Amino acid sequence: MRLSNLCFVVAMSVFLFTSNEGVAQDVQIPLDDEFVEGALTSDSESPVLYDYRWDVFGVDGYVVLCGAGYLREIRVRSFVRNILRDAVLYANDTPIMQDLTFFNSLSSARRLETGEATCRISNVEIPSGDLEFYLDFGGGRRFRM
Repeated sequence: MRLSNLCFVVAMSVFLFTSNEGVAQDVQIPLDDEFVEGALTSDSESPVLYDYRWDVFGVDGYVVLCGAGYLREIRVRSFVRNILRDAVLYANDTPIMQDLTFFNSLSSARRLETGEATCRISNVEIPSGDLEFYLDFGGGRRFRM
């Protein structure tokens, strides 16, 4: 686990399971060098529609996904939102979490360096063994850590 997230881990552990219904709450953390960059296009030869950064780690034995993105073309907002809704986080070939619409929406590309990411804890325990996390956006669009 990354050392820079030590305070986040403590906050997440206390905060996530304290709602009245026992439902986890999203938390925001600053973007840092541990976040992986990615970009969505409608196909391999199209301009970038959505830039994002993401990270995965564990808290109390559960997988946590954090992310933030910048929509380059406002006219394709619903198209990108549908892609994010159908996106899946995998550990190896096991689905962990679907629907990335919780990623923090940033106001500019520059905020991908200085902004905050929204984090969501999954209800899936961290699988054992060597793990390779990747995001699958469908249509052959996969982004590995």
